[in-house]
Amino acid sequence: ARGVTPVTGAGAETATGTEGSTEGIDTAATAAASALDGDPVRIGVLLDTTNLMATTDRQPGVAFVTAIERIAANGDLDGRAVEVTWANTTSRMSVVDAEAAEMIDAGVDLLVVTCELDFARPAIDRAVAAGVLVVSPCGSEAEWASGALGPTAFSMVPPAEVLGASMADHAWEEGHRRVGIVVDDTAPEAGAECQGFR
Repeated sequence: ARGVTPVTGAGAETATGTEGSTEGIDTAATAAASALDGDPVRIGVLLDTTNLMATTDRQPGVAFVTAIERIAANGDLDGRAVEVTWANTTSRMSVVDAEAAEMIDAGVDLLVVTCELDFARPAIDRAVAAGVLVVSPCGSEAEWASGALGPTAFSMVPPAEVLGASMADHAWEEGHRRVGIVVDDTAPEAGAECQGFR
């Protein structure tokens, strides 16, 4: 499912959905018409809301759109309205690839992609080739931080090892001198996070 949410400034009404539903984020939402000059900032969101990656993708996606709405509530983004197009990828690589191609052809300024690099890669490759900024709100693989994915690909979180070390630093600052570590070996990132904590 796919929808466009125009986010246009103070008083704009857009739904962000509720836990476990896709209402308001992958159906068309309405907003007041923009009186701003120029083309809107176009943001394409390629996340899974109903399938394998939904438990990881949904909340960062809703948080991202909510943050955009808050920016718009204070006026605009650098004098431009914001338009968010959301596509539910259902964790299918073919859907990610097709939707990324369509959004890039439509002129998006930014693509927001899944936390899992393997599922995001078709969109990343297309975005980097087209010179479009691509961001993951939660991608923790080292490639995001190393620049290996290309000059326009970024994550909003640090690599897993750095996150683990940051948690250890925080625990130390809070006075915790003894901790137990349960190593999660179900995903490489989780293991790396535990290793960083040590």
